Amino acid sequence: MGKKIVLVDDDRLVLESVLAALEASGYQVWATDSTEEAMELTREVEPDVLVTDYRMPLMDGVSLLERVKELAVAPLMLVYSATPPPPDLLSQRIREVCWVAKTSGHGALLGKLTDLLEGGVDAS
Repeated sequence: MGKKIVLVDDDRLVLESVLAALEASGYQVWATDSTEEAMELTREVEPDVLVTDYRMPLMDGVSLLERVKELAVAPLMLVYSATPPPPDLLSQRIREVCWVAKTSGHGALLGKLTDLLEGGVDAS
């Protein structure tokens, strides 16, 4: 089976589109529009990668990644967002994360995932 990914985005259209692209590329994907459910899925599934939007209503993607780091599981982390997190925010709060612009398209996301899975965060 393919690598496991938990995907979280509050925009259902984006969520469904990215889900379809990831599954078509052979990944096993658990998708949700809820950061709380993403936490639960991460505990249950122990994914290889957590892909999250940055701007979401209840908790931003960086805060979600911080909470995930506290879990016993340690997935690679990728922020896929129209709005980049401020660079100083990432460097101060979470260093082990990659960012891909949604405007770059699914190809850029898939390429970054491949790089990340093959080489870790230094592939950013």
